[in-house]
Amino acid sequence: MRGGRAEAKVAARDTAHAMGNDGVHVAASPFLVGLCARAAADALADRPAAGETALIRRLALEHRAAAPEGATVDAEARPVGGGRGGAVFEVAARWGGEVLMSGTVALVRAAGAGRAVRGRRGRARPAPRPDGRFVALVHAGLLGTAGGFPDAPVLGEPWLSLFCETAADAALRPRCSDGEATVGVALDLEYPAAAPPGRIAAFSATIESFDGRRARLAVRGVAGGHLLARGTHDRVVVALDRFLARLPKPPAG
Repeated sequence: MRGGRAEAKVAARDTAHAMGNDGVHVAASPFLVGLCARAAADALADRPAAGETALIRRLALEHRAAAPEGATVDAEARPVGGGRGGAVFEVAARWGGEVLMSGTVALVRAAGAGRAVRGRRGRARPAPRPDGRFVALVHAGLLGTAGGFPDAPVLGEPWLSLFCETAADAALRPRCSDGEATVGVALDLEYPAAAPPGRIAAFSATIESFDGRRARLAVRGVAGGHLLARGTHDRVVVALDRFLARLPKPPAG
């Protein structure tokens, strides 16, 4: 199996600022996650059967650095394993020789998007009372078809990860002092099912550990009674002014 690549320029709409983090003009998590996923899908694209598509089964990614608005980011995927009709890829997104995000993405081949709507593991079980929540309506702009997966008209993975991160941020916000915020540093998720347009997707986060700076949270997403995502997410508390001062600056003009 060959490796795969994907490349994209960080537009204004792809920044953390555009997604609600005022003043943070760097590539947001969904942009980097989506680019890594597209590189993995590109590596798998040389051997699909007719009517099949690649769906993400699991990912484990770490944020390592930031790229400013206007940067051209390149992602590469290298196969490191396989089985059960899919493959596991080691992925990395880079800008200017620096690794921005790295980890693994596991893809599974499926017939169209049929498996994605219901999943294979039944209905979601009740979860412990969460510390943070986020709710979203699945619409056309959030589908895999809008993010480089033309045969996956369901809630796209970059948005699944963002909504899990948003719930986690909401869980930690009451623990932040004035002038502090939280940023994501690691994400480990699996996807038992997915949601078609029109569904209400609810995301929750429960704090598992917190040392005053770094937290690990259990995150999950549910739609129509089916479990969309589950796993863990790590975030750290930062002094926002110092954090913003260290970020790469957007191009002038």
